[in-house]
Amino acid sequence: MKTKMKINIISVLIVLIAIAMFDTVSAQTDTTKFTRFKLTNGEEVNGIVLTEDDEQVIVKSTSGIEMKISKNLISEAENYHALIRDGKFVRSDPNSTRLFFAPTAKTLRKGKGYFSVYEIFLPFIAYGVTDYITLKGE
Repeated sequence: MKTKMKINIISVLIVLIAIAMFDTVSAQTDTTKFTRFKLTNGEEVNGIVLTEDDEQVIVKSTSGIEMKISKNLISEAENYHALIRDGKFVRSDPNSTRLFFAPTAKTLRKGKGYFSVYEIFLPFIAYGVTDYITLKGE
């Protein structure tokens, strides 16, 4: 009887881990890939790369302006993911529902979840049942 109960608990944990892993992959599609270009004159341009060739990059900036940037003016380029909410630029935060260890008052969206392990001995799992209810356990 105890063996069957252990198998059921392990099966549930495997399913929850698989859901959390799938959710992590799908969460990356919720954001847009932006690029920060540092130019040789010290200025920075943030935006989405529309097209690129050997000589120039066409970028749509976060303010909606399309511009051509010559590649010889770019000193550095860095990719990152961010959200646009209500016309405002918002950096994505993959840990908005938790701090270093303890949870915050923010809930996960429905169907979202994660699995983490702290210091090898403290597994932690969370799942958003609705947009307003999150189940978390250790």
